[in-house]
Amino acid sequence: MALTIEIAPGATSRKPMPVVLLVDVSTSMEPVGIAQANQGIRDYIEELQRSEDTCDSVFLSVITFSDTAQTIIEHESVGLVSPPLIKAGAGRTNLDKGLEEVLALVKRKDLQFKGGKEPLFVLITDGNPNCAESAWKAQLAIMNQHPLIGKRPSGRAAGYRVIAGAGDDINESILTDFRHDDEKSQIVKLKDQTTISSFLKNLKTLTIEVSESRPMSHVIGTTLIN
Repeated sequence: MALTIEIAPGATSRKPMPVVLLVDVSTSMEPVGIAQANQGIRDYIEELQRSEDTCDSVFLSVITFSDTAQTIIEHESVGLVSPPLIKAGAGRTNLDKGLEEVLALVKRKDLQFKGGKEPLFVLITDGNPNCAESAWKAQLAIMNQHPLIGKRPSGRAAGYRVIAGAGDDINESILTDFRHDDEKSQIVKLKDQTTISSFLKNLKTLTIEVSESRPMSHVIGTTLIN
């Protein structure tokens, strides 16, 4: 007698891959940066929804930060996600709050992260942190030691990172502080806020590469920071 297994609609046999977008929504991002982020996230979601390789396997989270941080999409299948409408925060670039919320998200979704492929973390910002350097570096240090998004018990890097800074005013050393592995980190500069949407749309290629455990290619339209 043959055994028949019925798969529920929307279910997938592919191992899930978490993607976390951390987006700066400080006052300086208004209006161009916010508009670009909204268009770019919409394009990114729609591009992933068109691909059989990512539609039902990528689980997306979107976190915004300024004076405070907020998770507006929490680990949802990209095939079921509706593009969010991001609004500028009435505050400054408090990166520590954003990183703190990323760590809280991973804690809330601990089992899902453990059961999936290595996650992809993406940070988009247009300025240097306004919080104390010790504050955001303390959160980054915790992130760098986290076994799911920083460093495995074996000492190998866990997860992938793409850090994008828009504009010439950003201190490149701040961006490069996020590099936790030469192969699993890509640190880039965008020309300015007007290129955020194209960056996000092209992020689809890297997402597929990461999901297939392949090396990340250079994101089109960006400048790599060594």
